Amino acid sequence: MKLEPTEKLRAGSFSMAAMSDLGFLLIIFFMVCTKFVEKSDIPVELPFSTSGAEAQEVPIAIIISAEGAILVDGVSMSPSELLAELRGRLRLAETPEQKTVIIRADKTLKYSQIRPAVDAVDRAGGMLELAVLAE
Repeated sequence: MKLEPTEKLRAGSFSMAAMSDLGFLLIIFFMVCTKFVEKSDIPVELPFSTSGAEAQEVPIAIIISAEGAILVDGVSMSPSELLAELRGRLRLAETPEQKTVIIRADKTLKYSQIRPAVDAVDRAGGMLELAVLAE
């Protein structure tokens, strides 16, 4: 006994309503999560430089050697001395760029050997950047 299908199957048709709903939800998500740039309506006249040279912000650089020695400007110091040095330097900083501290550590070091310098930067109120070399 052979049964005939009562309804022909339509090949390749499906509802696109769910896809369009998903697209609108993604658009709304990105609109809510986007940070818009706010422009101030207050006019400000910026000063001009007479020499034309740009000021260079030199961040504080901490070097940690393969032996674990901590150096700031070529001077070796302990983690407690590092904290006092960073607090002294960062106390004078006025902008976030001046509070930037770069740690250059040897690639053979474990994180536990770098951690005291990271903690000192955090306790001193600096902004940490870790230096890595791109391959």
